[in-house]
Parts: sequence; structure tokens; C-alpha cells
Amino acid sequence: MKEHQEHLTREELEELMAADLSGEGCRSMMEHIASCSFCAERFAGLLENETVPPPAYLKDEILERTRSLEVQTAKTVYTLSKKTRFYLYSLKVGFALAASLYLLFFRVPGGFSLAGTVQEPVSFTETVREKGSRAGEYLRDLGIRIWNMDDKEADNE
Repeated sequence: MKEHQEHLTREELEELMAADLSGEGCRSMMEHIASCSFCAERFAGLLENETVPPPAYLKDEILERTRSLEVQTAKTVYTLSKKTRFYLYSLKVGFALAASLYLLFFRVPGGFSLAGTVQEPVSFTETVREKGSRAGEYLRDLGIRIWNMDDKEADNE
């Protein structure tokens, strides 16, 4: 085969792809493609457009594999895992909401001190303001902990 000083034709590139060349002809074309970026791009374009039909048995094999017990079990576990994570997250949010409502509304404004003496009663608005800010801080901290816990769970998966 001739030494290639000019660009390869489409027919020559197609012969190379079909492997219809002798060893020497194939070698000289590949050397040219290695040194010529224009021909290399054209050859790569032909290779990208070259589609190989799948084997006839592939569809049946894939369908049979998806019906297997192993694949069905993995799918069920994954779905159950998503539902379980959502359920646990909902429980965390519900608990945080219940705890914040308890702290905000059901704590006695007067209460007892550590020494066992009765403290003076405080007005309801002051209690709500004070407990509300503490509850807000508590919820913020709880939210951060939950967020970090979800991040750790996501990293483990």
C-alpha cells in the first residue's frame, strides 16, 4: 500500500474500520491517523457513528434476570429502605414539634427553684417570649443535629 502523505478518503477509513486491509496497509493508515489530526477526527467520528446491533438473546436475558428472586429482593429492600428513612425522618420532625410545643406552652410559669422555694409568678407574655426564644434555640440545635445525622446516613450509603 502507498505511504499516505495526504488525507485519507472516506472509503479508505471505512476499509480500515471493516478490517479489509492487509497488515502493512492497516499499519500505514494507522500511522497516518496518529500523525494527522484531521484524519484522526474523521476516523473517530466514523467510529462514534458505528452502531452494533445488540445480540438477539440480550432482551430475553435481561427480562429473565429482572424476574429473578435476587433482583426482586434488592428492589424491595431499596424501596423499603426509602420508606423507612422517610418514616424515621417524619418521626424526628414530629418529636421536635411536640417537644417545642410542650416547652412553649405547658411549662408552669412560676415553678419551683432548686432550693425548693416557690418563685414569683411571671406574666404569660414574658413566659411565652422567654420560652419561645429557648424553644427556638432548641429547635435550631435539634434541626442541626438531625441534618448532620441525615448527612452521615447518606454518606454511609
